[in-house]
Amino acid sequence: MALTVGELVAYLRLNDSDFKAKTSSATTTWTRMTSGMAQTAQTAAAALGVTATSASVLTVNVARTGLAYNGLQQNSRAALSSIMRSAEAANAQMDKLDEFARRFPPRQRG
Repeated sequence: MALTVGELVAYLRLNDSDFKAKTSSATTTWTRMTSGMAQTAQTAAAALGVTATSASVLTVNVARTGLAYNGLQQNSRAALSSIMRSAEAANAQMDKLDEFARRFPPRQRG
């Protein structure tokens, strides 16, 4: 028994219009998503910058207030020492004033 092998020729036409449309749609979606993510990141970075700036300003203001308080304490102690002619008596009076300030804080207006 003899076998004859023939030749088979086939032509295949590819309709890639659906593939191209879906690829284009995916690209558009990806571009929009990454653009949105970039805008969100920029907004978050700006908010963090504002927060960091606010924290810096607050820190500077607290430091200034502390320095002003210390200066006022030193000037008051020096003046009381001169009036009372004794550093110990001036310190005792300042301690009494500090205690009074802790017990009776100033009222808030408003």
